[in-house]
This record gives sequence, C-alpha cells and structure tokens, in this order.
Amino acid sequence: MTIKTIDKSYQSEYKSSQSRFIGYLYPANSISIFKEQLILLKKEHSKATHICYAYRIGFQNEDVRANDDGEPSGTAGKPILNQLYSFQVQNVSLFVVRYYGGTKLGVSGLIEAYKEAAIFCLQEAELIEIEETIVFDLILNPEKYYEVIKVLKYNKINVLSSSIEVGKYHMKLLVPISKIDMIKTIVS
Repeated sequence: MTIKTIDKSYQSEYKSSQSRFIGYLYPANSISIFKEQLILLKKEHSKATHICYAYRIGFQNEDVRANDDGEPSGTAGKPILNQLYSFQVQNVSLFVVRYYGGTKLGVSGLIEAYKEAAIFCLQEAELIEIEETIVFDLILNPEKYYEVIKVLKYNKINVLSSSIEVGKYHMKLLVPISKIDMIKTIVS
C-alpha cells in the first residue's frame, strides 16, 4: 500500500478581513511528532489568537483529528481536515495560525478562511508516494550472507542493524510490504 505524503515542511499565508492565517504543513508519522510540532508553534506564535489543526497519521488513517482551538465548533479544524482528505495526503499535520485583525468573519467566513489557508499550504507542497514498511528480523547462515546483501542493495532495502552470533548473521531490515515474500524466498 502506498500513500501520498511529504518529506519536508511547507508554509503559506492567507489574509481575510485584516486577519492573517499562516499555514504550516509538516511530515508527521506519529502522535509524539505532532505534539512536538504543536509545542514549537505555540512558542513561536505565543501572541496568535488561535492555532487550529488537523492531522492524518498512519497508512490506513489510524489516527485522525481536527481541533478548532476556541473558534466556533467546526469552523477551523474540520475545513483543514477536509483538505487533507481532498488532497489525499497522510502522515502529515497541518496547522493554521490565526492573528485576529479586528473584523469578525462569521461562521461561513471562518470556514472559508481556514479552508483557503489549508489549500494554499497544500498547493505549495511537493507530494511524494511512499510504501508501507515493516521491520523484519532476518537470521541467515554465513554461506548465504553475500547473496542476501546483493539482493538487499539491489532492492534498496535498509539494514537497520546487524550482528554475528555463533555462525549466524542477525539483521533487522526495513522492508516495503510488497517485498516481504521476496525476502522470505531468498532466505529459505
């Protein structure tokens, strides 16, 4: 299974009735990474009126959340999340920082502003496709070592760690799901 995601952060800005909406799109493959990003944005934008967000984390939307951060319910987080779905992007967090400009936008104005801020940020992003991977433990005899290493290099499979114990090689690999059967075949 492949997903669309990003491998670096993006920023954009949208203005509506003197309010500034600054979008931040970050790669996030865990809730802890998202929380770190939120803490940093709260420090950087301590005078902001609101920091609203949405995220989609996981290969099958295991973690999805939207937050209005004090804006009327459904006017900020949901429009941001809807754009993540619209652009079909996962393993990301998208924040929109609002600096109030003195003019109330109303419910429809807020929905439109947060939606547009999210769209601007997502349009800046270079989307990439990645395949779901798993950590695979491999134990092999010394006579197969060089053959297996060639196959791993050819298939661009990452070796996370390796060790030797009493005539056996132990390896931890980061393997795309589509290549698990191939790895099992060369080992047996």
